[in-house]
Amino acid sequence: MARSVLTLSDGHAGNANQAGALAAALSDTVEPLVLAPRAPWRWLAPRGVLGAGHALGAAFAARLHAPWPDLVI
Repeated sequence: MARSVLTLSDGHAGNANQAGALAAALSDTVEPLVLAPRAPWRWLAPRGVLGAGHALGAAFAARLHAPWPDLVI
């Protein structure tokens, strides 16, 4: 059974490569998603900040809907 794997990273090579390598070892179906916080959230911790649900951008918000991946790294 093929598993779908979603990798979340900040896009920096070390983080993206590690998540991608682990996902590739587990599945042939890998979907990378780079988290790109927008201002002012990239300057602040996301806890308790008004509007933090929109902090990680449209790509992240769009991926929060079905179909769900089998695994998220």
